[in-house]
Amino acid sequence: MKKTVPGGLLPQGKTVLRRLMALLSTVLTLSLPAACSGELSQASRELGLNLSAGQVVEHLDTHGGFHGDGRAYLELRFEGEAAEALAGAITGREGWEPLPLTANLSGAVDGCLTEDEAGKIPKISAIRNGFYCFLDRHRESTDEKDDSELFSRHSFNFSLAIYDLDENTLYYFTLDT
Repeated sequence: MKKTVPGGLLPQGKTVLRRLMALLSTVLTLSLPAACSGELSQASRELGLNLSAGQVVEHLDTHGGFHGDGRAYLELRFEGEAAEALAGAITGREGWEPLPLTANLSGAVDGCLTEDEAGKIPKISAIRNGFYCFLDRHRESTDEKDDSELFSRHSFNFSLAIYDLDENTLYYFTLDT
């Protein structure tokens, strides 16, 4: 005869633990694609590009703290016609500039965005052939494309996308402090 917890509804022991682990595993498995698709949708909207053909290589998001502060990193790889279509959509598009990054944006990538305390947001390699798009979302910003005031404020709220033409990879960062 199986023992039950008070109330007689649930069996005790290993069976409960196995069921809880299976349930937790299922919830996590189903929620990860949803989290990635949310970030992918946000990146698509913000950049004005259809990024749905990209394969998610890596996705990290530390948002959710006080006032939604955090960092997000999304790495998407494109292949074949999808890579050609994205490169064509970016080339000459308003807001996308050819690399190299400005001094401010290089400082942001090397300092603020690419490695948090736990080292969880990976560093990107030095990309030489590609384009970038900067969006300053700070409430004091007067021009969302201008990074000249980036380090003159007490907080950061911006997005930066870098497209590597050689690797057909889009790196999308957000920082909110």
